[in-house]
Formats: sequence, structure tokens, C-alpha cells
Amino acid sequence: MACLHAILLLSTSISVVTCAGKVPMKVVEEPSSFGWNVNNWNNNVQDARGGALKLKTSPLPFSGPPHMRALKGLCFSKVVRSYRWELCPFENATQHEEAVAWNAFHGVIGVWAGWNITNNTFNALLFTEGDPCGAKNRSASVSFFCGETNLIDRVEEPSTCTYAIAFASPLVCHPDSLLVYPTLSEPFRHDWDLLVTWHQSGDLTDRGFELKQQQLFTKAGFSRPPPIQAAPLPAPSSNNATFSSLASCNSEYEKLKRELDQLQQLYGTLVRQQREDNAIDDDSP
Repeated sequence: MACLHAILLLSTSISVVTCAGKVPMKVVEEPSSFGWNVNNWNNNVQDARGGALKLKTSPLPFSGPPHMRALKGLCFSKVVRSYRWELCPFENATQHEEAVAWNAFHGVIGVWAGWNITNNTFNALLFTEGDPCGAKNRSASVSFFCGETNLIDRVEEPSTCTYAIAFASPLVCHPDSLLVYPTLSEPFRHDWDLLVTWHQSGDLTDRGFELKQQQLFTKAGFSRPPPIQAAPLPAPSSNNATFSSLASCNSEYEKLKRELDQLQQLYGTLVRQQREDNAIDDDSP
């Protein structure tokens, strides 16, 4: 009589009934970690699956209009074209691919690095030092507009791995809500006034005014100091001699030595001639 084969599914295990009897088979329930920032495991920013993403640097302390502190400690998310974007103002921004795939992307697109400031106005939050994207790191800017509720309105990618996030908030509805000058301490206001005076009098160029302003904003804690760029090494001179052997080096040395001897002889001749000319001048009436 032929054997009867059956598969029994009970809870988290599978039993296969064969002629030899019942053989238990365990079902693996743990999620796979393939393709979602395995290198960032055991770090400090939670990703979509409860793991952790690695930050390259720490966020700056809070700065800007005091009423904007209400956003610190909050996080907002929005799904756009199969990606979930998470923004934690004054902390970090992350991106999570919603597609079910072995290599779905989950990563940091930037860490809070300060404000973009123009014309006495806080224009946008800047997030830099995100996860690598080819030869550069991901980055993002977050601009504000008046809205009834705090939320991410839209996300765009003006250039590869550089993101622009528009954020609605009732905190920016007042026309003076993002002015820089009122947030400065008295010493920095004094410095600002001096810069404006020098600029208006023509003692400071537009470029100089812009640079001095940026330095002031950095000292005030509104932006991260620019990274120090290492000076590039000079290119090898085409005149540098190279030798293929010790014999060629010795030959070049002897040649240079002869030229030096000739120059010394010429110098001696010129010195003697000068002395003779001086002696003639002294003897003349």
C-alpha cells in the first residue's frame, strides 16, 4: 500500500508526515538584515525596522528664534513615491524605502548643521553629513511656510542626493517670526550694527560684508564652522631630476660641480676687476 504524505502547519512549526513518521521543521521568524545598513547596526538613530542608523557627527545645539524650539524633540514623516521621509527638526533627517526588497534603502540624509541665513532672515534648516552617495554625502534643506499644522508638505530632489523639504507650520505665520536680529544677544547686535555701518559707508565690500556676517552667525551658534580644507600638495616640478642609476647620478653631480667651479672663477675675476677699478679711481686727481 502506498504511503500517505501530509504536511501539518501548527503555530510556528511545520510537521511533515512520511512513511518513516513525523519530522518537525522549524519556521524561521526573524527578519533578514540583508541590504538595510548592516554596517550601521548598534548605533543611535532608529530606522524603520527598529534597528539603528549611524550619524557621522552630532547635531548642533538648538539655535534660532526661541519659539521654534517647540519643534525640537518632535519627528514628522511623509511617504512620497515609495519612500518614507522622517524629519526631526534640529536633530536629523532620514529616508526609508517602503518597498519589500532585499536591498531596500534605509539611511541618514543629514544631521542638523545650522541655518541658511539671507537678508536678516532664517531661510531654512540645513542638514549635512548624511550617508554616502557616490563621491559625496547626502544633505537636505528644510524651508518653512505658514500652515495650520506642523507637517512635511513635500520633498524634492533638485540634484542627486541633495533634498529640499517644504515644511508647513503655524510657528512661522507672523511676518517677523524668522528674523535674525531679534535673536542675537547684545554683543552680537553691536557687531552687526558695526558691519552694517561699514558696509553702507563703503568701507566694507559686499563680499566682505557677506563673509563677516557668516563669521558672526557662526560665533552666535547659528551655523557650523566650515571645515578646514587641507592645502593640496604641490605638483612635482618638471625640472626635478630623476636618475635611473647611481652612475647617471654621479655623472650629473660632476657636471654641476664643474659649472659651480666656473661660476666661482668668474666671480673671482669680477671681484678682482672691481678692486682694480676702485684703485684707479682712488689714484685719479
